[in-house]
Amino acid sequence: MGRWIGWLACVAIVVAALIPTVHRVVLSRRASPLSLPIRFHAVIGILAALFAFVHVGSSVVALGDPSLVRAGNIAIFPGLLATFLLVAHVGVGLRLLSPRLQARVKFRRIHAVVATIILVAAFAHVAVLLAAR
Repeated sequence: MGRWIGWLACVAIVVAALIPTVHRVVLSRRASPLSLPIRFHAVIGILAALFAFVHVGSSVVALGDPSLVRAGNIAIFPGLLATFLLVAHVGVGLRLLSPRLQARVKFRRIHAVVATIILVAAFAHVAVLLAAR
């Protein structure tokens, strides 16, 4: 079950990332903080964090699996990093929903950098686990 929840988290992350990206490409401008696409982006981002936590909890029972033992900490650390950063990312994103945020450019930059690190860490987590099969 942990494997499927992990893939659901990955899909939710990709969908959440595509929403503001597609909006910006199609309309050639950023969506406002209170717009429907950004609210949808926030809800899917929160669901991704929830899926990541459920993935961690449900994967604990599979820690004795031979492929996980082969992968070892090399697979677990990037996954934990991605989960930790996903929570921080949601926190920064929730601050960006405020239309009165003074340092919006700074928080938007932090949001984008953390999202990139999450993608790299999640990719490393999946790649190591798939290589250990």
